[in-house]
Amino acid sequence: RIRRVADPSYFNAPTEPSDFTNKFIISGKVQLPINNGKEEPRHSLVIDFETPIFAGTCMFRIRDSDTSTSHKNTQPVSTGQNYFAKFNRKFQMVIRGRFLLPDVIMADCITGMLLDKRLATAGSSSTTCSESFGCPDVEVASQNAKMSRFRKSKHDKGESLPPKWVLRAVVKVAGFFSPRMDADLECAHPRILSPLCSSAQTAYLTKTADKSKTPLDEIHSEPTPDSYASLAHSLNKAAVKKNINAVQYRKRSFDAVYDERMLSLKHNSNQSGSSCPCFDPDAEYTFEFLQHLVDYNELSLDMGMAFGKMKLGAAIRGQPIRFIAALRSDTKGKSGDPSSPPLALKHVKCLWSFDLWHESLYTGG
Repeated sequence: RIRRVADPSYFNAPTEPSDFTNKFIISGKVQLPINNGKEEPRHSLVIDFETPIFAGTCMFRIRDSDTSTSHKNTQPVSTGQNYFAKFNRKFQMVIRGRFLLPDVIMADCITGMLLDKRLATAGSSSTTCSESFGCPDVEVASQNAKMSRFRKSKHDKGESLPPKWVLRAVVKVAGFFSPRMDADLECAHPRILSPLCSSAQTAYLTKTADKSKTPLDEIHSEPTPDSYASLAHSLNKAAVKKNINAVQYRKRSFDAVYDERMLSLKHNSNQSGSSCPCFDPDAEYTFEFLQHLVDYNELSLDMGMAFGKMKLGAAIRGQPIRFIAALRSDTKGKSGDPSSPPLALKHVKCLWSFDLWHESLYTGG
C-alpha cells in the first residue's frame, strides 16, 4: 500500500482503501513513491511491504527530485519545508518494520546493492586499483590522462563507459569507510554489500505497541548505548570503548559480533542461534540509510573536484539499481571468497528489495 505518513498502515488497517496506490501502478508493477524533502509534515509518501522474513514501511527521499506528478493533490500549494537544506546528503531511505521469523541472526543480514548483469566498462585495463592509490608519479599522470580523455568523451559522445580502474577505485574508497564491506563491481553480479546493523546511519528498536515512536519523515536520532532502544544494548561488548558517539559505539559493537560469526563459519563451527544475537520478532526496528555521492536525478557519481561527475546509465546496461537487505541463505562467510561463485539474488532471502529506475537506463541496455 502507498500512503501518506499520516495515514493508517496496511498492517493496522488492511481493508482501508488507499487513494494513492492506484496512481503508482504501471503495467501491473508498483512504482516507488519518491519524496524530495519539501513535503509538509506527515504528507511524505511511503510504501507498506511484506516479505517472508520482514514486514514494514519504506520512505525514500531524493534531493531535488520532481514529485509534481506523483504528489499531485497531496500537498499544500506552497510549503516551507526542506529536509535536504539542513544536510549535505542527496538520498535518504528509512525502513521501519518487524521480523516475521524467530532467530534471525543479526550477523547474517546484509544490505546494499546487488545487480543482475555485469557492468559495462571502457575496454580492458591493465591498471589496478592499487596503482591509482599510492603509485609512482608517472603512473598517477597516466591515470589522470586517462580520466581527462574519459571526461572529454563524455561531452563529445554523450554518456561514456567508465574505465575499470574507476570501478576498482570506487570499491577501494568505499571499503575504507566500511571495512567489512563485500564488494565487487567487475563480477557477473556486481555488488556492494555490508552487514545490516553496521551499515545503517541510524538504527534503533521500539516496542510494536509504542505510540510515541518518531514518525518516518522526522529527524531520526541514535539512542544511547544503555537505552533499550539501542541495538548495541543487547550486544554487551565490553571491549568497545564507550567514549565515542552512539552511532560509532553501535557499529563497533556489532563489528565485533560480526567478526566472531564469520570466524565461526570459517572454521565450520556449529555456532547456534542461542549464542548469536538475533532480531526480536516482538520489536519494531528502524533503519536509516544516507548517502551523498550519487545524484539519482541524473544518475551520476560525484568523483570530487578533480574528476567531476561520472554518468552511470550506460555502465549499468539497462538494469535498475537494486537496494536490498537480505539474509544469506548460504552461511559460508563472505561471498568474496575466490572459490565461491559470484553472489546472486538467488543466494539470498530478501528482507526487502527495491528497484530504482532512471530514464538513462532505458538507453543504456
